[in-house]
Amino acid sequence: MPQTPLDVLAPYFFSGTAEGEKRILKEVFIPTGQMAEVLNLPEGNPRILVGAKGIGKSAMLHRFYEATRAQKLPALFLTPSDLDLRPLQGHYDLSTIERTLFRCLVRAVAVHIGTQLGGLLRNSDKKLRDEALKEGLIEEDFIERGVKLLSAVARPATNIDFAQLARDLAGGTSDASLLGSITGHMEASSSVMLLLFDDTDQVASPDEPKELNRIWGMLHALRDLASRVPQIKVVATLRSEVWTRLRDPVGNRETLDHFHGCVLHLRGSEALLDSIVQRRIFKAAEKASKAPVRDPWSLFFEGSEVQIPGAGPGHTRGWRSFLVTNSRERARDLIQFVSFLLQTAKARLAETPPGAGQQARITSSDVARALPRFSKTRLDDLATEVGKTCPQFSGIAESFCTLSFELRYDELRQHLAKLPSRFSIQVRGKSLRPDSHDAAEQLLALLFETGFINARVDDPNQPRGYRHLTFADRPELTDPAHVNEARAARWDVHPVFRSHLLQIKPAPRRS
Repeated sequence: MPQTPLDVLAPYFFSGTAEGEKRILKEVFIPTGQMAEVLNLPEGNPRILVGAKGIGKSAMLHRFYEATRAQKLPALFLTPSDLDLRPLQGHYDLSTIERTLFRCLVRAVAVHIGTQLGGLLRNSDKKLRDEALKEGLIEEDFIERGVKLLSAVARPATNIDFAQLARDLAGGTSDASLLGSITGHMEASSSVMLLLFDDTDQVASPDEPKELNRIWGMLHALRDLASRVPQIKVVATLRSEVWTRLRDPVGNRETLDHFHGCVLHLRGSEALLDSIVQRRIFKAAEKASKAPVRDPWSLFFEGSEVQIPGAGPGHTRGWRSFLVTNSRERARDLIQFVSFLLQTAKARLAETPPGAGQQARITSSDVARALPRFSKTRLDDLATEVGKTCPQFSGIAESFCTLSFELRYDELRQHLAKLPSRFSIQVRGKSLRPDSHDAAEQLLALLFETGFINARVDDPNQPRGYRHLTFADRPELTDPAHVNEARAARWDVHPVFRSHLLQIKPAPRRS
């Protein structure tokens, strides 16, 4: 059966996860504008990449790993699943956890050096590796042998083409800032090895307060490794909601100052998401058409604009802008949204009798059918992300179905203050009192932090005369000290959640 353009497009918009896109990641990877900062590795410390779920942390590490391997730069890609965490059982104090996790980390790295980088070891080092992994060695001896093994596998920096590595990570273009970061923090070393540690928070259950020390312990262990073996450059990832929990008073926040210079908050801008969708559409068009295509989007989408569901006739937006706006600045949302539309379009075509003249493209009618389902899945996902912080998050979000999606500050606070009288609400383990300023402040801060609502402020320099402020832009905006600025803003429910809220909006009463 011949492929339709939608069949060609489907592999480029599948899961949005780095694991599910390994085959095409090199082809479609778009580097974040923060890549130079990512590689501005603190001396003797790890670089901790903090970002929202689905923003592209794992994809960045996977691409970094593949690019370094192409340059024959020794690199290991690890996750907590590669560590034997059984020795942690029964330990909850930070110092013991840190020591235990450091041993687990050194052992895991030694194993992976043997299986993945064994060809880089001399015979004497291979013997060292084998001895380091034998059971029964005293801990001090094991650690010293393990650290020595890590130093042995690092490669002389003079043998690495850092300029080519920079081009690979910059998508084939010449990026002076990226090259400067690489050469300044890798080439300056006599020898280099890279350790990429993904999903750091999975070393524990971050929803359990007593296990937060495990995550701190893992961060300390990574820092200890980078400090003890300067040749190793460590880059690790951590979800932003977990970092927020670590900063709570119950999260051992006194260790925060150890990592201020290590943490880099990743942001997914609309410009970045626009580049991501453009690259994938263009790559799919190259495969779908043997001849050059003036407008690749026309192969897969009907018309140049989409009718916005529920907005009334005449309310349209360009396909690119519409997709990006509904993606919460997360690359995974963008990819999965197009996947939803593809599935809906294919189902429509399958239901269409042959010869009925249906176009094998994504249409506005497909958007109208798919968007409410996609909107609900995003809200469900968000409620799961913050479920331990606020188990009633879905009910709070769905209460906005009776309101305008663009609210004044006082109107928003009045609504939030009344919610605890409608149903019981807990935030971080504490019940909120009805009709209280404290309840309104905590709920507003939570909704802003999660991205359910954003602030809109006037800005004559912008095309539409305003710009949105997210939590990443101004995390302190909901603090009482900034009430005048918050009151001057309008507060918008994020567009991706609106379709679901419209679906559950009560029908108007008949008089």
